[in-house]
Amino acid sequence: MKRLIITAGLAALAALAMPVQAMELKPGRWQQTTTLDAPNLPAKMRTQQSTDCISADDAADLKAALQHDWKANHCTLDNADESGNTLTWSASCQQANVKTRMTGTLKAKNSTHYSMDMKFSTPAGKTMTSHSDAKWVSECKNGAH
Repeated sequence: MKRLIITAGLAALAALAMPVQAMELKPGRWQQTTTLDAPNLPAKMRTQQSTDCISADDAADLKAALQHDWKANHCTLDNADESGNTLTWSASCQQANVKTRMTGTLKAKNSTHYSMDMKFSTPAGKTMTSHSDAKWVSECKNGAH
């Protein structure tokens, strides 16, 4: 379960960091608050905050950025559909002997704010859901990405 949570966190960060092209979300530093829900997940791990710098290149091509980041985390993007301010996707991940299926929806509220819902499941029937809210906070410092 710990690996599932780590994989989910990495995937969530990657996905949260990517803007929807139709909305042209701003490249820069984004602050994200993610709430996780899974059986036996300790209360102190249920809410997480993070900050990530998103490059202009990643902001310009969401699907390519998702594929690149998830491939690095042993995930394959199965499907990604964009409609207006909403992106939906599904992906399959393999870490050690654990297979995970991920589905998600990202909704851009405007160029500096989006929310995302994701569901992670294993063939054994274990599931975890997450809800994230992200807001642009500033330009990236020192050329960070």
